[in-house]
Amino acid sequence: MIRDPNFFDKNSTMVAFDNTPIYIADADRVPAMAMCVTPWPKLVLLLRNPVQRTISHYEFLNDARVRKNKTIADWRLWVDDDFRLLREAGVIANRTKKEAKEFAGSREEAEAWKKYNRSPGSTYLLGRSLYSIQLRLWLAEMKKNQKPFSDLFVVQSEKIRNNTQLEFNRIMSFLGLEEYDLLSSEPKHETKKSGVQIPDDVRQQLEEFFAPYNEELYDLLGPEWKNAWQY
Repeated sequence: MIRDPNFFDKNSTMVAFDNTPIYIADADRVPAMAMCVTPWPKLVLLLRNPVQRTISHYEFLNDARVRKNKTIADWRLWVDDDFRLLREAGVIANRTKKEAKEFAGSREEAEAWKKYNRSPGSTYLLGRSLYSIQLRLWLAEMKKNQKPFSDLFVVQSEKIRNNTQLEFNRIMSFLGLEEYDLLSSEPKHETKKSGVQIPDDVRQQLEEFFAPYNEELYDLLGPEWKNAWQY
């Protein structure tokens, strides 16, 4: 809990951090709330290979089931269920390339995401890996509130894992803070493995599904992200 009354003073010299993964996924409500309450902070967005993020999500949810003595969930059932919710909400549909381009960034897409994101009982297994939709909603709210896009720094998770110090220095530079050498670059948290491998056909299905959304993300973020995740 934050007790310092100066925390929300934009002229304060205090530097504070908050890390909440769900903020990017809750793009239908969190950006507007953030711009209303604290419009001045800089934002750092960490994105992981969508397929690997989905696998990690499955492992995380399965671990919770195991601890509650529940049976391990079937990959295909969970994937099929989230596909169903995405279709019912209108996030995905049999659209032509032209229709898909017109849908991206539209009011209809925002409403569809809102409906999906509030689906009762959803695991959001696939949806949370659709970064381009979520990022578009954040950028739209930033534009609406005249918050410069330069206040947002997007980092690739794999680069942090492979070159932790360099990426850490880039983040500190973005935040206007002094760089320093990390004591350790070892991961502080890793999701427990259930031992249940993702079926090859499901992996291929996810790779094909995420591919066009990855391309949209690359277009949003610029050439340095081109082919960040290749399947």
